[in-house]
Amino acid sequence: MRFEGKSHIGLVRTVNQDTFQFHQLPEGRLLAVVCDGMGGPAGGEVASALAVDSVSRDIVLGYSVSADEEELLRLVRSAIEDANRTIYEKSLTQESLAGMGTTIVLALVTEEAAYVASVGDSRAYLYSAEAGKPCLLQITHDHSVVQELVDGGTLSSEMARTHPKKNIITRALGTQNTVNIDYFKVILEKGDRLLLCTDGLTNMLEEKQILSILEEHPDVDVVDAFISASLDAGANDNVTVAMVQR
Repeated sequence: MRFEGKSHIGLVRTVNQDTFQFHQLPEGRLLAVVCDGMGGPAGGEVASALAVDSVSRDIVLGYSVSADEEELLRLVRSAIEDANRTIYEKSLTQESLAGMGTTIVLALVTEEAAYVASVGDSRAYLYSAEAGKPCLLQITHDHSVVQELVDGGTLSSEMARTHPKKNIITRALGTQNTVNIDYFKVILEKGDRLLLCTDGLTNMLEEKQILSILEEHPDVDVVDAFISASLDAGANDNVTVAMVQR
């Protein structure tokens, strides 16, 4: 299993509030975590770092190769809920951190599957080129105002990309003392690639562009290509990309 990640401040922001980490687990398993903080220059940076550190620590310490699917789900849920409490309680101790929060998307990857969890609008995609037919599947579902409008049929996906409320999310870690988490299981075939990213990528590039870049770069070096393409498109936010290839 190969993996690579990169985060860039972009061309507009003065602080990078994105954070990501990879952790190798026993028997070749892998944990990838990506967060996009919010809540002012100090708060967003603190929230995303707290989330990544807390979730990673809990999963690395609690992971067992003998764990079944239900046990893995409990481990991931517990880790994210613990991070949510940590951020929320921290936000109450300091005025400059009040209201801080962060998105999260993570993947616990085994040889056969990826167990994905998300809160907010950072995304996970599955890229497969099985039988010579490249396919890009969005695994996660955005928790945002514009996604609710799309789901309700009042806004098209194309219009959503430029909607003035596209950055307003409806779920985040740390903004309340409880959190609602989405979970997904994705079967992985040899050669499949798992892409985790913040909205700094998806707000700059359409899915057809993401697919095209994946086709043109058949290895994990695609991460650099994604960052470059985002910068060429204007990169008005921090951009973070994490790629895992089976």
